[in-house]
Amino acid sequence: MQELTGLLNALYATQRKIQAIAHTPGNEPARVTFRSMEQEAGPLAERAITLARALASDAQALLTREANSARAASAVAVWLLAALIIGMLGVAYAMSRQRAEDLARPIASLAEATRQLASGRLNHDIPVDDNDSHEIGALTQAFNAMRATLQHAQAALREANALLEQRVSERTAELAATNVSLTQEITVRTRTEDALRESEARLRAIVDALPDPVFVLDNAGCYLEVLTSRHNQFNPGPTALKGKCLHETYEPALAESLLQVIQRALATRQIEITEYELPGTRGRRWFESRTAPIEVPFTTHPAAIVVSRDITQRKIDEAQLRQAHKMEALGQLTGGIAHDFNNLLAVILGNLEWVDEQLNDDSSLRQLVRRALDAVERGAKLTRRLLTFSSRQPLEAQPTDLNQLVLGMIDLMRRTLGDTIHIHTVLAADLALALIDPAQLENALLNLALNARDAMPEGAS
Repeated sequence: MQELTGLLNALYATQRKIQAIAHTPGNEPARVTFRSMEQEAGPLAERAITLARALASDAQALLTREANSARAASAVAVWLLAALIIGMLGVAYAMSRQRAEDLARPIASLAEATRQLASGRLNHDIPVDDNDSHEIGALTQAFNAMRATLQHAQAALREANALLEQRVSERTAELAATNVSLTQEITVRTRTEDALRESEARLRAIVDALPDPVFVLDNAGCYLEVLTSRHNQFNPGPTALKGKCLHETYEPALAESLLQVIQRALATRQIEITEYELPGTRGRRWFESRTAPIEVPFTTHPAAIVVSRDITQRKIDEAQLRQAHKMEALGQLTGGIAHDFNNLLAVILGNLEWVDEQLNDDSSLRQLVRRALDAVERGAKLTRRLLTFSSRQPLEAQPTDLNQLVLGMIDLMRRTLGDTIHIHTVLAADLALALIDPAQLENALLNLALNARDAMPEGAS
């Protein structure tokens, strides 16, 4: 019995070795196959062992029962029975071993194929043996089909990767070219924006420095832009003007006139200059506008730029200049008349001096002649003043007794002013001499007296 038990244990140990081979790490197909084999061979071996043990137990019981009654049985029968049992056990062991070998061989092939598959070699097929069981053959065919599928999938993946790499390369090249183009465009745009900002800054500085407002109007007379840094009654600024038209800011007649100037400048492509007058809180003021067409398209409609300048002071200066020219002409005329009058006075003076020399000292005519000589002298002084007015005679400043000068003009003033005016003199005593041109002072006093007479038409003193 001990020998039979040993044989059974050896069979069980062999089964465990086969199981260990099937449980090699990384050999999942072998494990699956072994589990299938274990489901078939394991129970069979265990059943054989159980049957053998049962037979041994039954044999031992039989021997025990029959020991007392069959002690006389021949030893040959006992040995035959034992041989039969041993033979049966041997047959069971041989069948189990053969079954294990049949299962282990395809499992080893599957394990090797799995290692080849794990290392990336997909061209290794497992040969199908006709002697293999149906399950092992199906497993081998399924493994070969899986390998073929993996091989085709790997080939398709390689082709897809190659195509993807090609497309990525092409797309990368396109993106690189686009990036270069965008970089150049951004650089150009940045430079353009910087130049535009610099141009706007320069333009704003120029506009701020300009004393005159600048307007941009279209051919309908509507304000498109108002460039000015100064606001006043005549230039309310961009907020008040932009979007409005001429007829909204000026009188109808003036608005129509300015609109015609703009349209004429756009038609002739020439600069148009015009002057106009506007009412103000401190009187009317004159303005000059210069209208020029804009060559660069500003809007969808033709536009013109208008520079408006306040020329009121220039008008005043021109009027003063014209008055100065008139006074200069009058001075020239006065100088000519004074020169001729001086020649006449020279003749009269010569004759009066000759008459004065011919008269006796006690003659009554001598006093009249002396008065005539004084009048001629005063006429000569008046002539000199006229020549001075006409810039032909320089001033002659000299120390002068003002009291004597006033007393010397009394008779002339009385005859000049008439009988309705009475002259009274109030002279200061001990008056110092004054450095003046006597003729100019006499002229000034005479003018004052004439103005006073004109202010008193009914006479006074």
